[in-house]
Parts: sequence; C-alpha cells; structure tokens
Amino acid sequence: MWFIFSGMGSQWPGMLSNLIEISVFRERMEHLDSILKPFKINLIDALLDKSGQTLKSPKISLISIIAVEVQLNTIDLSKII
Repeated sequence: MWFIFSGMGSQWPGMLSNLIEISVFRERMEHLDSILKPFKINLIDALLDKSGQTLKSPKISLISIIAVEVQLNTIDLSKII
C-alpha cells in the first residue's frame, strides 16, 4: 500500500463540510483538533470555513491537508457510506 500526500494547494474552502457528517471521521478530526488547540489551531473551523480565509495561512493549510488525508486512510469509508 502506498500513501501519496498532495502537499500545498489542494485545499479549498469548506473542504470538510461533507466528510464531517460521517461520525467516525468527525470523531477523529475532533481528536486532532483537541491536540492542536494548545498551538491556537482550530482545525475543524478552518476546514469548515467557506470563505477560505483561514486556509490561506500555510501553517493551517498544510496541517489541514495532512490531517484530512491521514484520517481518510485510517478509516474504511466503504463500510460507513
């Protein structure tokens, strides 16, 4: 199995809006969000922000992309969709 991470530029405003409705995915993202809170990074809010302003920060966008990709690779979406 290979994992390919897209890097910067693949994020878009509101990119989490559909995935967050899946309970397993939401729980895992909430866990990551709690880990990042001491660093003043609100991951879920950044990914749900439809204006895209939050994702313009490289610090937020890179973490967001990696978090979504890792979480998608840790759950079997075919069993819950």
